[in-house]
Amino acid sequence: MTPTTKSTRTLKVEGMTGDPSVKKVTDTLNHIEGITTKSVKAGIATINADQKGCDAACKALKAAGFKTSEQTAQAPTAPQKKPAGARM
Repeated sequence: MTPTTKSTRTLKVEGMTGDPSVKKVTDTLNHIEGITTKSVKAGIATINADQKGCDAACKALKAAGFKTSEQTAQAPTAPQKKPAGARM
């Protein structure tokens, strides 16, 4: 994925306490050019943005008093295979 490709990104937002914080985060994100806010709930904001927009969102949320970081998607782990002849 190139840095200019827009995708859904999940931001971990620490310091949110109830509806006033959700509104503050939502208002902050809605003022950032180049991103679309998909959802905001306590501790998590989901946006559609490229890397530049994601970085701008984190910077703006920090300025608004929140500790923010992008959550990276983790690839699912494959189940461990048991050695041949192993008992359950």
